[in-house]
Amino acid sequence: MTKRSLKGSNVNRDKIKKSKTTIESQSKPIFQLEGKFESYDNNDDDNNDDYVYYESESASDTEGEDSIDWQDVILENVVKVTYENPKPIPTKEKTQLKQYKKLKYCLNIFLIPFFLRVLRQRSHWTKDARLNRRLKRSIPKLIAKKFSIWIKKRKSLTPNEHGKKTLTCLIGLVMWFRSHYQINSNGFRQNFIRYQYLIKYVQDKTVKDYSKINKHILNDQHQFYGSRPEILEGIEDIRKMAKNKKTNRDILVIFFIIILKNLIPESNRLKIVLCFALPLHDFKISCSDPFMEIVKKRHGYVPNKFDTDLLQPNFWIELYLSEDSLQYFYVIDPVIHVQNGKDVVVKKYQVNEFVNGFEPNIQLDNNLTQTFTTVIGIDIDTNNIKNITSRYVKNVNYQFFNEEFLNTSQSLTIRKYNFLQSQLKIFNRVPKSTKHYNLMKQISDKNYTLPKNIKEMKASDNFIIPSLLKQRQVMKPASNSIGSFSYRIANTDMIKKEPVYWKSDILHLKSEQHWNILGRTLKTGSTPLKSIILKPKGENKLPINDSPIRYLYAFEQTIKTRQLPSTYKTSTGEDCKIMDVNFYKNKYGNVEIFHRDTLPQGFKLIKITPFLKPSIHSYNKQSSRYTSHSRIRYLDVVSGFDFKQKNGFATPVIKNIMVNDHDEAIVKRLEYLEAQTSTLDEWATLLKMLQIKDHLDGSYGSLAKD
Repeated sequence: MTKRSLKGSNVNRDKIKKSKTTIESQSKPIFQLEGKFESYDNNDDDNNDDYVYYESESASDTEGEDSIDWQDVILENVVKVTYENPKPIPTKEKTQLKQYKKLKYCLNIFLIPFFLRVLRQRSHWTKDARLNRRLKRSIPKLIAKKFSIWIKKRKSLTPNEHGKKTLTCLIGLVMWFRSHYQINSNGFRQNFIRYQYLIKYVQDKTVKDYSKINKHILNDQHQFYGSRPEILEGIEDIRKMAKNKKTNRDILVIFFIIILKNLIPESNRLKIVLCFALPLHDFKISCSDPFMEIVKKRHGYVPNKFDTDLLQPNFWIELYLSEDSLQYFYVIDPVIHVQNGKDVVVKKYQVNEFVNGFEPNIQLDNNLTQTFTTVIGIDIDTNNIKNITSRYVKNVNYQFFNEEFLNTSQSLTIRKYNFLQSQLKIFNRVPKSTKHYNLMKQISDKNYTLPKNIKEMKASDNFIIPSLLKQRQVMKPASNSIGSFSYRIANTDMIKKEPVYWKSDILHLKSEQHWNILGRTLKTGSTPLKSIILKPKGENKLPINDSPIRYLYAFEQTIKTRQLPSTYKTSTGEDCKIMDVNFYKNKYGNVEIFHRDTLPQGFKLIKITPFLKPSIHSYNKQSSRYTSHSRIRYLDVVSGFDFKQKNGFATPVIKNIMVNDHDEAIVKRLEYLEAQTSTLDEWATLLKMLQIKDHLDGSYGSLAKD
């Protein structure tokens, strides 16, 4: 089957047969013809319902069909073209999503100082004399005798015998403790579903269907966090719990530490560390419908007072004995892990060894009740708190990247780590231990897993592949690959393989102008590491060949910008001090000072106020009557550029003026007089208004009496 079609661009017909090629559009046509279209229904005389008529306004309408060159085109196959408009996210939804992410992150870091304070408070409980006496009396004589014999014979035992004897005593103590001390209330817990619901819906007044569930979630908190023990009288309530031998599983660990330190004298142990996995809310995880999770699936509710849904402890213990000389330590979990898992309940580790069995296994399909990414430990003797996350959690290598990367990274995870470090510095008030830092780095270097897919690679804080580098980033020339990563290219069957690097090996590049703004200057002979073509936005786009090229440089290729010269040499070779600010004037009539360190000696910056320049002009006008040397000379100082004020342009930011030291005193005096004048004007206005009020009250009576 063939039809004839037009061959040529300037040919018009009175009738154009409709093609059987169909175009389906769900929103708008792909193209639109210009002209007048007329359609005819089935009642027309010619009964040509398959035709449309095009009336052109050109002069070629009179051409006949004989002058047309025809060509056969096969139209057997029907081609469907489907076109859909992208549905942009409304501005309101974008704002809500941004606010939602911000609230999750703020809630995470807000709890860090609170939990640090909790850990220090519980460390103080272990030093209470009455609590120590109470718990020491509860130790059976048989267990005390076993520990006493072990301590006396420890020096005569071989290292293997000493390790076995220690494990036997500690496991026996844990078994006795579990059989005599009971859980009767709930401890710390995260409630991921509840706080997701509160962030999303509790302040949304448009959602009327959630009013009942809102009241339930806000008022019935015990269903979501359980029954916590009341500590109203401080340590006195803790003593009562020790007397009854009943409390939650978190406080039971404190009781076990007190018992342990009374069984092992201080001369036989180096230190006891109370470990705390901070139960912070994970801001990386999102929930699409918290209402459905709570109402339909019943997620987020506490099952019982024993916290059986929390499979990992929040608190556990590290014991360092003097015989091991800080080469080995024992990890003790006196409450949570089951008895048949004795290798988790009490186990001996090397100090540079990763500890398995404490990191929760996150399964989003099930009820997410526990996760942690930060573990800290406090020495109960010195109250020194340290970050020991890398010993219990994998893939935290970013914590040991260089300071430049940590300070400039925009990752929320790294910013949270920086906040944690600042809080530890406040709580400890001692310098950071280099030995501990190197030990944790050694552990983290051995315990990481490469991402499994491209989604995990994009979200990783540790790793990067070259194809994911941003426009102004390159890898360091001397960086070494730590592995390879293979992934399938989207919409194809091609497999691409790339080397994997640490994110700390990324070089962030900036242009020469950007480095100048940051107070740095390019070294002599520096060659750009990368060049990019600037594509201006807007309607007036330049061709690629005419677009400007920007050259980018790394931090290592720059030096600190030197101070502007404060002297100059005369024709005779003498050094003279610069007193006139016009010496630094550029072709734009100002001076560029992006950093205060580049300010020349003998000159000062003064912040611009609304009355500053008028006061200087008035002073100069009066001074010009006597001598021109008494005039105040100043220059506008460009301290940066605003790229958002006008799209595609760099608008200079001028907030200060530069004057010499002599003129600074005069300007300060003018500012003081202007402030006094302004204050007197305000008082004069107030007095005038009071006079008018008194006149009106005297003439027409007081308005207040009426």
